[in-house]
Amino acid sequence: MTVTVRNISKKVRRLKFSQPKTNKFKCDFDMQGPVAAGLSIKMNVSFESDVEGDFHDMIEIGTEDHKETYKLYLHALKPGPDI
Repeated sequence: MTVTVRNISKKVRRLKFSQPKTNKFKCDFDMQGPVAAGLSIKMNVSFESDVEGDFHDMIEIGTEDHKETYKLYLHALKPGPDI
């Protein structure tokens, strides 16, 4: 899945991303430096597993001048039964 993160402030911001804690989820992004006001960057979040089950994780998105972070929750649920 592609996730777009946009700088909605009026200042240039340097974004920080934390990687998911489990090895089932992976986050790839191309950070070229600070993000200007109104512009965005794209993250590619992927999930891969060889076992069946429900998996949950989180990516934290923050900036250098704010202590609060945005938490992007990730969920991968096992498929329902096939009749």
